[in-house]
Amino acid sequence: MIIRISNMRAVSKSSFARAVRYVVNSQGKAQRVGLTLTLNCLTQDINQSLIEIESLQKQKLNVKGDKTLHMIVSFHESDQLNEQNIKDVTKKILGSIGYENHQCIVVEHRDTDHRHLHVLVNKISPTNKKMVEHYRAYKKLAEIARNLESEYGFVPDNHETQQTAGASNARNMEAHRGQESFISFLRSELNDKIPTVETWNQFHAVLAALNVSIKLKGNGFVFENADGLMVKASSVNRAFSKPSLEKILGHFQNSPYQTVGQSIYNAKPLYKEIKGNLYDVYLQEKISRKSVLSEQFKQLKLLQEQKYNEIRNSARAAKAFNRVLIKDRESRKVANAVVNESARQQLEAVREELKQKRESLFERYGSQSWVDFLRARANQGDLNSLFVLRHRPGGNPDIAGNSLSTGETSKQVHGLLNLDLPKDSLTKRGTVIYSDGVTGLKDSGMALQVSDQFNEKLIKETLMLAQKRYGQRIRITGTEEFKASVLIVAVTNKMNIEFTDPEIENLRKQLNFEINGEVDDQRAGRVGHHDRDFERTRNSERRILYAGRGEGRREDGFAQKIREAFVRNWRTGLSANTFKLGARSRTPTVATRRGGFDTGRVALSSLSLRHVGEIQKRQGNESSVYLRLGKRNGQTGDVRHDGSAGSGTDARRGLWGSNQTFVRTDGEISQTPFNRLSNSYLNEVGYENHYRFNPRLADEAIFEGLTEYQGQTMVMLSTSKRLGIGVCPLDELGWSESRLEAIGKGNRLDLKPRTERKYRRLR
Repeated sequence: MIIRISNMRAVSKSSFARAVRYVVNSQGKAQRVGLTLTLNCLTQDINQSLIEIESLQKQKLNVKGDKTLHMIVSFHESDQLNEQNIKDVTKKILGSIGYENHQCIVVEHRDTDHRHLHVLVNKISPTNKKMVEHYRAYKKLAEIARNLESEYGFVPDNHETQQTAGASNARNMEAHRGQESFISFLRSELNDKIPTVETWNQFHAVLAALNVSIKLKGNGFVFENADGLMVKASSVNRAFSKPSLEKILGHFQNSPYQTVGQSIYNAKPLYKEIKGNLYDVYLQEKISRKSVLSEQFKQLKLLQEQKYNEIRNSARAAKAFNRVLIKDRESRKVANAVVNESARQQLEAVREELKQKRESLFERYGSQSWVDFLRARANQGDLNSLFVLRHRPGGNPDIAGNSLSTGETSKQVHGLLNLDLPKDSLTKRGTVIYSDGVTGLKDSGMALQVSDQFNEKLIKETLMLAQKRYGQRIRITGTEEFKASVLIVAVTNKMNIEFTDPEIENLRKQLNFEINGEVDDQRAGRVGHHDRDFERTRNSERRILYAGRGEGRREDGFAQKIREAFVRNWRTGLSANTFKLGARSRTPTVATRRGGFDTGRVALSSLSLRHVGEIQKRQGNESSVYLRLGKRNGQTGDVRHDGSAGSGTDARRGLWGSNQTFVRTDGEISQTPFNRLSNSYLNEVGYENHYRFNPRLADEAIFEGLTEYQGQTMVMLSTSKRLGIGVCPLDELGWSESRLEAIGKGNRLDLKPRTERKYRRLR
């Protein structure tokens, strides 16, 4: 982790409110703003806390320094962050520099390659109303950063101070703009010439060739070019400090040369190998934007003068009328005061309007850095700009977090993905972020990184993209939950993928055998799929997905994560059903497909089947019974019992190894009576304006009327979440026809209490 203090160049521009507005502004991105919290304030509401902080700062009008401390805390991609450790880390950082009791607002940003926190601190102490300064805080911050890395397991970083403040600012500028700084230019031109210089005249001649001069300023030297750009000499190299140069060249002598004309230094891109004339286009666009902005400001200035004159003339005319119409002097003063106040308010409104227009013009035509130019073109689909972004120095982020990448670290694929997720933003490192506000995917070219909040659909889509981009061999990194989900999705969808990690690859082979009843081609070719040796090997292997207390069951943590991922993936294909069945076993209930036998079936361990026969009796002649598992060990979901062993003694037996078969309901749920009736009706009236309404998935609906179909009463309902009319049988809704008619068409139905009572009785 890296902790950095962001200082304002001018104290007059420092504003706590302006800083808060910047950090909480999403800028139209779903993934920009993450966690927000306040510390040492009366409320967690940011707006209320801001009022509280500003009211305290306004009490210290005699303070001339900056009352706001802005820190940026950056983390590595693989660092695990949550609300609690973010709060703890922030408190320890504030305590290390003497701000433990100060008001603070913390905002997490996720729209860059590295998640980071903006920590805004009120320097005014709430206890004694004095301002606390953080003199030489960088040493304390480096120390606390090392301690936090050790305590929370964050990826360690280098916290030693190795360069001056000027060099550090130049490096930050290069990272921000993607262009060579004046300090870097001087280093590249002068460092290799230091040993060849013996006198001040020779040194001045070398500088004159660059149209640069060295001058005395304060207690040291500065370099200055023809454009007036100035940097501290020791920031370029310690050898250019005043003591070092005078030790080699003697007492300082002024230069006989003058810097005239145009400066040789030009802020060129750091990445030199640019295809085409991309940089020339940038320079032309920069000139064009400057010209357009100047013209727009001139027009805005004319508009301002025009509106000001209209307001002033209107005020003068009103006062002239007052002089004629109002003879009493005191009354005329009051009337003129009203006119002046009205004119003042109009002028203030014009100023605010023009200020907003000016900000809009700056945003549209203002100065644009090289990196911003590349980002704008890459967002429009220019792959050449995206290539340059990703290849500039420091442009390739580390492959970390929940990611899928190629086994070849040098391989990088450029292009925009075709995803269901909308494109959210593009970072300065060339990483494209796709997000819907909940789940997200980052594409850096070298890897596809999945957010902490993922689902099986996103995993499957990412795996397919990785296979298409990187080929058959995939490298996987991240948490055990993510790796387990990737394994299950790859195996259940029978993807032709191998993993570079030997352990993960062995697990994939084992899962492929257990779930699909398949083995690798090499192994099958060696022993034969039906060979007795193969059967003996298969039976002796330790199973990962095993429902029960059988011998050889894997109990390590990662195997448990795989079983949980399998159940989660298995449940994604299940539809909501009517009946519930509790899991009565005290042992963990694990669902698994019966590998090698019925790949579409599922075995569940130690379920009490006492209710199966009862449900079958209530269903009458229905051959299949749909069940919902109770909430036990997180194993909730829906299955269908195919009626292969009715009720009674046989129904009470455990399912593993017995003839009790529970089949996945996806693709077969339409066979229930309610769904058969609804689907038949929808096929007849059409799906354009009607859809299948599920009462269990809605808390409320608008009653739209009743209709008869095949001797059954159908209910028409509508909701605000979906267009069209929803259809369901009256018996499924659980309401009487007379009650619906009494409520009346167009009125709201409260479905939640009714459905809860209904299913509570059936539990």
